[in-house]
Amino acid sequence: MSTFRDKKYWILLVPFLTTAVLMALYLPPNEKPLTVLVILLFWATYYLWGYLEKRTGKRDSK
Repeated sequence: MSTFRDKKYWILLVPFLTTAVLMALYLPPNEKPLTVLVILLFWATYYLWGYLEKRTGKRDSK
């Protein structure tokens, strides 16, 4: 599965990346490591979505 063809990846990337950048810009320096949590949540959401899709038998229409 090519990353550029995976719609789930791009759908999730935009809001999570925006959130991470905004957090990195506006959080105080001692709380900036929390932006790593956003990245981890992105990957957890991405793989959970794929797992649930396989479990229910749904596939992307390409």
